[in-house]
Amino acid sequence: MLRTDTKRPDVQWSQEKYPSGWGSEFIDSTEMVKHLSPQFLKELDDCMSACKAAGKTIESVVKDDFSSPSIVETMSSILEDIRRGAGLLVARGVDAEKYTPQELEIMYMGLGLHFGNAVSQSSYGDLLGHVAVRDKTSARGYTSDRQLDLHTDSAEIICLMCIRRSTSGGESVFASSLKIRDIIAVERPDLLKVLEAGYPYHRRGEEPPDAEPVTPYRIPVFSTTNGLVSCRYVREIIEVAYRDLGKPLEGTEKEALDYFDEVANRPEVAFDYQLQTGDMAWMNNYQILHARRSFVNPDDLSNGRLLYRLWLQDFPSRPMCKEMLVYQNPQGRQGIDPQEDRPVGLAKYSTKNH
Repeated sequence: MLRTDTKRPDVQWSQEKYPSGWGSEFIDSTEMVKHLSPQFLKELDDCMSACKAAGKTIESVVKDDFSSPSIVETMSSILEDIRRGAGLLVARGVDAEKYTPQELEIMYMGLGLHFGNAVSQSSYGDLLGHVAVRDKTSARGYTSDRQLDLHTDSAEIICLMCIRRSTSGGESVFASSLKIRDIIAVERPDLLKVLEAGYPYHRRGEEPPDAEPVTPYRIPVFSTTNGLVSCRYVREIIEVAYRDLGKPLEGTEKEALDYFDEVANRPEVAFDYQLQTGDMAWMNNYQILHARRSFVNPDDLSNGRLLYRLWLQDFPSRPMCKEMLVYQNPQGRQGIDPQEDRPVGLAKYSTKNH
Protein backbone atom coordinates (compact mmCIF):
# COMPACT_ATOMS: atom_id res chain seq x y z
CA MET A 1 0.00 0.00 0.00
CA LEU A 2 2.88 2.37 0.78
CA ARG A 3 4.82 2.58 -2.46
CA THR A 4 8.27 4.00 -3.14
CA ASP A 5 8.14 4.51 -6.91
CA THR A 6 9.54 7.64 -8.55
CA LYS A 7 7.26 10.31 -10.04
CA ARG A 8 9.16 13.47 -11.02
CA PRO A 9 12.91 13.31 -10.34
CA ASP A 10 13.44 15.85 -13.14
CA VAL A 11 12.04 18.74 -11.07
CA GLN A 12 14.81 19.52 -8.62
CA TRP A 13 14.31 21.30 -5.30
CA SER A 14 15.65 24.85 -5.17
CA GLN A 15 15.34 28.03 -3.07
CA GLU A 16 17.10 30.31 -5.51
CA LYS A 17 13.95 32.26 -6.40
CA TYR A 18 13.08 33.09 -2.78
CA PRO A 19 16.32 32.60 -0.79
CA SER A 20 14.94 34.73 2.06
CA GLY A 21 11.36 33.55 1.71
CA TRP A 22 8.43 35.95 1.55
CA GLY A 23 6.28 37.86 4.01
CA SER A 24 2.57 38.53 4.38
CA GLU A 25 2.63 40.61 1.20
CA PHE A 26 2.61 37.30 -0.69
CA ILE A 27 -1.17 37.10 -0.20
CA ASP A 28 -1.48 39.75 -2.94
CA SER A 29 1.02 38.09 -5.28
CA THR A 30 -0.11 36.79 -8.65
CA GLU A 31 1.73 33.58 -7.69
CA MET A 32 -0.63 32.86 -4.79
CA VAL A 33 -3.68 31.62 -6.73
CA LYS A 34 -3.73 29.63 -9.96
CA HIS A 35 -7.11 29.71 -11.70
CA LEU A 36 -7.63 26.37 -13.41
CA SER A 37 -8.47 26.70 -17.10
CA PRO A 38 -11.77 25.57 -18.65
CA GLN A 39 -9.79 22.95 -20.60
CA PHE A 40 -8.24 21.59 -17.40
CA LEU A 41 -11.69 21.36 -15.76
CA LYS A 42 -13.19 19.64 -18.82
CA GLU A 43 -10.41 17.07 -18.88
CA LEU A 44 -10.75 16.60 -15.12
CA ASP A 45 -14.43 15.83 -15.59
CA ASP A 46 -13.66 13.43 -18.46
CA CYS A 47 -11.06 11.61 -16.36
CA MET A 48 -13.49 11.33 -13.47
CA SER A 49 -16.15 9.87 -15.78
CA ALA A 50 -13.65 7.31 -17.06
CA CYS A 51 -12.72 6.37 -13.49
CA LYS A 52 -16.39 5.83 -12.63
CA ALA A 53 -16.88 3.65 -15.68
CA ALA A 54 -13.81 1.59 -14.76
CA GLY A 55 -14.93 1.20 -11.15
CA LYS A 56 -11.88 3.01 -9.77
CA THR A 57 -11.61 3.59 -6.02
CA ILE A 58 -9.35 5.67 -3.81
CA GLU A 59 -7.19 2.54 -3.43
CA SER A 60 -6.94 1.71 -7.14
CA VAL A 61 -6.62 5.13 -8.79
CA VAL A 62 -3.21 5.89 -10.31
CA LYS A 63 -1.58 8.97 -11.79
CA ASP A 64 -2.29 7.83 -15.35
CA ASP A 65 -6.02 8.02 -14.65
CA PHE A 66 -5.61 11.81 -14.44
CA SER A 67 -2.91 12.44 -17.03
CA SER A 68 -4.59 14.16 -19.94
CA PRO A 69 -2.54 16.90 -21.69
CA SER A 70 -3.88 19.95 -19.84
CA ILE A 71 -3.77 18.20 -16.46
CA VAL A 72 -0.17 17.08 -16.99
CA GLU A 73 0.89 20.58 -18.07
CA THR A 74 -0.90 22.27 -15.17
CA MET A 75 0.31 19.86 -12.49
CA SER A 76 3.88 20.16 -13.81
CA SER A 77 3.64 23.94 -13.50
CA ILE A 78 2.33 23.68 -9.93
CA LEU A 79 5.10 21.27 -9.00
CA GLU A 80 7.68 23.76 -10.30
CA ASP A 81 6.18 26.42 -8.05
CA ILE A 82 6.18 24.10 -5.03
CA ARG A 83 9.71 22.71 -5.41
CA ARG A 84 11.48 25.67 -6.99
CA GLY A 85 9.31 28.74 -6.39
CA ALA A 86 7.31 30.24 -3.55
CA GLY A 87 6.43 26.84 -2.10
CA LEU A 88 2.73 27.69 -1.72
CA LEU A 89 -0.01 27.77 -4.34
CA VAL A 90 -3.80 27.64 -4.22
CA ALA A 91 -5.40 26.00 -7.27
CA ARG A 92 -8.95 27.30 -7.78
CA GLY A 93 -11.82 26.36 -10.04
CA VAL A 94 -13.02 22.85 -9.14
CA ASP A 95 -16.79 22.79 -8.53
CA ALA A 96 -16.85 20.55 -5.45
CA GLU A 97 -20.65 20.43 -5.41
CA LYS A 98 -20.64 18.77 -8.83
CA TYR A 99 -19.12 15.56 -7.46
CA THR A 100 -19.83 13.11 -4.66
CA PRO A 101 -17.42 12.98 -1.70
CA GLN A 102 -16.07 9.66 -2.99
CA GLU A 103 -15.51 11.10 -6.47
CA LEU A 104 -13.65 14.06 -4.99
CA GLU A 105 -11.40 11.66 -3.06
CA ILE A 106 -10.53 9.76 -6.23
CA MET A 107 -9.95 12.96 -8.21
CA TYR A 108 -7.83 14.52 -5.48
CA MET A 109 -5.68 11.42 -5.07
CA GLY A 110 -5.20 11.13 -8.83
CA LEU A 111 -3.96 14.72 -9.02
CA GLY A 112 -1.75 14.39 -5.95
CA LEU A 113 0.03 11.36 -7.37
CA HIS A 114 1.64 13.68 -9.94
CA PHE A 115 3.78 15.00 -7.07
CA GLY A 116 4.71 11.80 -5.25
CA ASN A 117 3.42 8.80 -3.37
CA ALA A 118 0.74 9.22 -0.73
CA VAL A 119 2.14 8.28 2.69
CA SER A 120 0.21 7.35 5.80
CA GLN A 121 -0.89 10.22 8.04
CA SER A 122 -1.45 8.25 11.23
CA SER A 123 -1.11 4.83 12.82
CA TYR A 124 -4.50 4.03 11.25
CA GLY A 125 -2.88 4.11 7.81
CA ASP A 126 -5.03 6.87 6.29
CA LEU A 127 -3.50 7.92 2.98
CA LEU A 128 -6.17 10.59 2.49
CA GLY A 129 -6.94 12.42 5.72
CA HIS A 130 -10.28 13.97 6.56
CA VAL A 131 -9.70 17.26 8.38
CA ALA A 132 -12.97 17.42 10.30
CA VAL A 133 -14.23 17.41 13.88
CA ARG A 134 -14.29 13.89 15.29
CA ASP A 135 -12.80 14.29 18.77
CA LYS A 136 -12.41 17.70 20.40
CA THR A 137 -9.89 16.31 22.91
CA SER A 138 -7.65 14.71 20.28
CA ALA A 139 -3.92 15.38 20.32
CA ARG A 140 -4.09 15.29 16.51
CA GLY A 141 -5.37 18.73 15.59
CA TYR A 142 -6.88 17.70 12.26
CA THR A 143 -9.66 15.84 14.10
CA SER A 144 -10.59 18.75 16.39
CA ASP A 145 -11.97 22.29 16.06
CA ARG A 146 -9.34 24.05 18.14
CA GLN A 147 -6.94 26.64 16.87
CA LEU A 148 -3.71 25.14 15.54
CA ASP A 149 -0.48 27.10 15.84
CA LEU A 150 1.98 27.44 12.97
CA HIS A 151 3.62 24.09 12.34
CA THR A 152 4.89 21.68 9.71
CA ASP A 153 3.58 18.18 8.94
CA SER A 154 5.43 14.94 8.20
CA ALA A 155 5.93 14.75 4.43
CA GLU A 156 7.68 16.88 1.82
CA ILE A 157 4.54 18.08 0.02
CA ILE A 158 1.16 18.47 1.63
CA CYS A 159 -2.15 19.59 0.21
CA LEU A 160 -5.46 20.68 1.67
CA MET A 161 -8.60 20.58 -0.45
CA CYS A 162 -11.63 22.47 0.88
CA ILE A 163 -14.79 20.38 0.57
CA ARG A 164 -17.02 22.30 3.02
CA ARG A 165 -16.42 25.48 5.00
CA SER A 166 -17.38 26.07 8.62
CA THR A 167 -20.13 28.44 9.71
CA SER A 168 -17.46 30.88 10.86
CA GLY A 169 -13.71 30.92 11.40
CA GLY A 170 -11.38 28.18 10.23
CA GLU A 171 -9.07 30.45 8.24
CA SER A 172 -5.74 28.94 7.23
CA VAL A 173 -2.55 30.76 8.19
CA PHE A 174 0.66 30.57 6.14
CA ALA A 175 4.24 31.70 6.77
CA SER A 176 7.60 31.16 5.09
CA SER A 177 10.17 29.47 7.32
CA LEU A 178 12.94 31.07 5.25
CA LYS A 179 11.61 34.51 6.20
CA ILE A 180 11.43 33.52 9.87
CA ARG A 181 14.96 32.14 9.81
CA ASP A 182 16.35 35.27 8.17
CA ILE A 183 14.80 37.53 10.81
CA ILE A 184 16.09 35.39 13.69
CA ALA A 185 19.57 35.24 12.12
CA VAL A 186 19.71 39.06 12.13
CA GLU A 187 17.96 39.78 15.44
CA ARG A 188 18.99 36.83 17.61
CA PRO A 189 21.72 34.70 16.01
CA ASP A 190 22.38 33.14 19.42
CA LEU A 191 18.87 31.67 19.44
CA LEU A 192 19.20 30.47 15.84
CA LYS A 193 22.01 28.18 17.05
CA VAL A 194 19.69 26.77 19.72
CA LEU A 195 16.98 26.12 17.13
CA GLU A 196 19.50 24.42 14.84
CA ALA A 197 20.57 22.14 17.71
CA GLY A 198 16.97 20.95 17.91
CA TYR A 199 14.62 19.31 20.37
CA PRO A 200 13.29 15.83 21.18
CA TYR A 201 9.86 15.10 19.72
CA HIS A 202 7.09 12.94 21.18
CA ARG A 203 5.70 10.29 18.86
CA ARG A 204 2.28 10.45 20.54
CA GLY A 205 1.85 6.70 20.82
CA GLU A 206 1.89 6.10 17.05
CA GLU A 207 5.36 4.56 16.93
CA PRO A 208 6.04 0.80 16.43
CA PRO A 209 5.98 -1.26 19.65
CA ASP A 210 9.78 -1.58 19.69
CA ALA A 211 10.47 2.15 19.13
CA GLU A 212 11.06 4.83 21.75
CA PRO A 213 8.02 7.00 22.56
CA VAL A 214 10.24 10.09 22.33
CA THR A 215 12.85 10.52 19.59
CA PRO A 216 16.28 9.46 20.95
CA TYR A 217 17.76 12.22 18.79
CA ARG A 218 17.12 15.93 18.53
CA ILE A 219 15.15 17.25 15.57
CA PRO A 220 16.47 20.60 14.33
CA VAL A 221 14.00 23.41 13.78
CA PHE A 222 16.30 24.60 11.00
CA SER A 223 18.83 22.53 9.08
CA THR A 224 20.66 22.80 5.76
CA THR A 225 21.43 19.93 3.37
CA ASN A 226 22.91 20.43 -0.10
CA GLY A 227 22.23 24.14 0.22
CA LEU A 228 18.51 23.57 0.92
CA VAL A 229 17.15 24.96 4.20
CA SER A 230 14.50 22.83 5.91
CA CYS A 231 12.22 23.59 8.85
CA ARG A 232 10.51 21.12 11.19
CA TYR A 233 8.34 22.64 13.90
CA VAL A 234 5.50 21.40 16.10
CA ARG A 235 5.86 23.08 19.46
CA GLU A 236 3.17 21.09 21.23
CA ILE A 237 4.87 17.73 20.76
CA ILE A 238 8.19 19.23 21.82
CA GLU A 239 6.50 20.30 25.06
CA VAL A 240 4.92 16.87 25.54
CA ALA A 241 8.33 15.25 24.97
CA TYR A 242 9.94 17.34 27.72
CA ARG A 243 7.00 16.66 30.03
CA ASP A 244 7.18 12.89 29.61
CA LEU A 245 10.98 12.88 29.86
CA GLY A 246 10.59 14.66 33.18
CA LYS A 247 12.76 17.54 32.00
CA PRO A 248 11.88 21.24 32.30
CA LEU A 249 11.72 23.22 29.08
CA GLU A 250 13.50 26.35 30.23
CA GLY A 251 16.41 28.72 29.65
CA THR A 252 17.53 29.43 26.11
CA GLU A 253 15.70 26.35 24.78
CA LYS A 254 12.35 27.83 25.81
CA GLU A 255 13.43 31.35 24.85
CA ALA A 256 14.29 30.18 21.33
CA LEU A 257 10.85 28.61 20.87
CA ASP A 258 9.14 31.71 22.22
CA TYR A 259 11.15 33.89 19.86
CA PHE A 260 10.36 31.64 16.89
CA ASP A 261 6.64 31.93 17.67
CA GLU A 262 6.82 35.69 18.10
CA VAL A 263 8.61 36.19 14.78
CA ALA A 264 6.40 33.68 12.92
CA ASN A 265 3.23 35.46 14.02
CA ARG A 266 4.32 38.99 13.18
CA PRO A 267 1.80 40.64 10.82
CA GLU A 268 4.52 41.26 8.24
CA VAL A 269 5.44 37.53 8.26
CA ALA A 270 2.24 35.43 8.39
CA PHE A 271 -1.18 35.95 6.81
CA ASP A 272 -4.68 34.51 7.17
CA TYR A 273 -6.39 32.99 4.15
CA GLN A 274 -9.89 31.56 3.84
CA LEU A 275 -9.96 28.64 1.42
CA GLN A 276 -13.02 28.53 -0.82
CA THR A 277 -14.94 25.35 -1.55
CA GLY A 278 -13.01 23.41 -4.18
CA ASP A 279 -9.70 25.16 -3.49
CA MET A 280 -6.55 23.03 -3.28
CA ALA A 281 -3.65 24.53 -1.30
CA TRP A 282 -0.35 22.86 -2.26
CA MET A 283 2.64 23.40 0.06
CA ASN A 284 6.35 22.68 0.27
CA ASN A 285 5.99 21.38 3.83
CA TYR A 286 9.59 21.77 5.04
CA GLN A 287 9.62 25.37 3.78
CA ILE A 288 6.10 26.60 4.57
CA LEU A 289 4.42 26.60 7.98
CA HIS A 290 0.65 26.49 8.22
CA ALA A 291 -1.92 26.95 10.97
CA ARG A 292 -5.66 27.13 11.43
CA ARG A 293 -7.93 29.48 13.33
CA SER A 294 -10.60 27.97 15.58
CA PHE A 295 -14.00 27.63 13.99
CA VAL A 296 -17.70 27.09 14.59
CA ASN A 297 -19.61 24.35 12.80
CA PRO A 298 -23.36 24.00 12.26
CA ASP A 299 -25.20 21.78 14.73
CA ASP A 300 -25.30 19.02 12.14
CA LEU A 301 -21.63 17.98 11.89
CA SER A 302 -22.36 16.07 8.68
CA ASN A 303 -22.51 19.52 7.10
CA GLY A 304 -19.53 20.81 9.05
CA ARG A 305 -16.10 21.95 7.93
CA LEU A 306 -14.31 19.30 5.87
CA LEU A 307 -10.96 19.38 4.12
CA TYR A 308 -9.18 16.49 2.43
CA ARG A 309 -5.47 16.22 3.16
CA LEU A 310 -2.62 14.50 1.34
CA TRP A 311 0.95 13.88 2.49
CA LEU A 312 3.15 13.20 -0.55
CA GLN A 313 6.73 11.98 -0.96
CA ASP A 314 8.70 11.36 -4.13
CA PHE A 315 11.79 9.19 -4.50
CA PRO A 316 14.54 10.32 -4.41
CA SER A 317 13.18 12.51 -1.64
CA ARG A 318 13.76 16.15 -0.76
CA PRO A 319 17.36 16.60 0.45
CA MET A 320 17.39 16.98 4.25
CA CYS A 321 19.07 15.43 7.26
CA LYS A 322 17.63 12.15 8.50
CA GLU A 323 16.99 13.66 11.94
CA MET A 324 14.13 15.69 10.43
CA LEU A 325 11.94 12.58 10.49
CA VAL A 326 10.07 11.94 13.74
CA TYR A 327 9.19 8.37 12.74
CA GLN A 328 11.95 6.03 11.58
CA ASN A 329 9.99 4.21 8.89
CA PRO A 330 11.63 1.65 6.57
CA GLN A 331 13.23 2.92 3.35
CA GLY A 332 13.25 6.51 4.61
CA ARG A 333 9.51 6.69 4.13
CA GLN A 334 7.95 9.86 5.50
CA GLY A 335 4.65 10.09 7.32
CA ILE A 336 3.48 7.74 10.07
CA ASP A 337 3.42 4.06 9.15
CA PRO A 338 0.31 2.05 10.12
CA GLN A 339 0.49 0.25 13.46
CA GLU A 340 -1.98 -2.29 14.81
CA ASP A 341 -3.62 -1.44 18.13
CA ARG A 342 -2.09 2.03 18.21
CA PRO A 343 -4.90 4.60 18.68
CA VAL A 344 -4.53 8.04 17.13
CA GLY A 345 -4.45 11.30 19.06
CA LEU A 346 -4.99 10.26 22.66
CA ALA A 347 -5.77 13.34 24.77
CA LYS A 348 -2.79 12.77 27.06
CA TYR A 349 -0.46 13.68 24.21
CA SER A 350 -1.86 17.20 23.93
CA THR A 351 -1.14 20.25 26.07
CA LYS A 352 -4.02 22.26 24.59
CA ASN A 353 -7.18 20.24 25.02
CA HIS A 354 -10.52 21.82 25.83
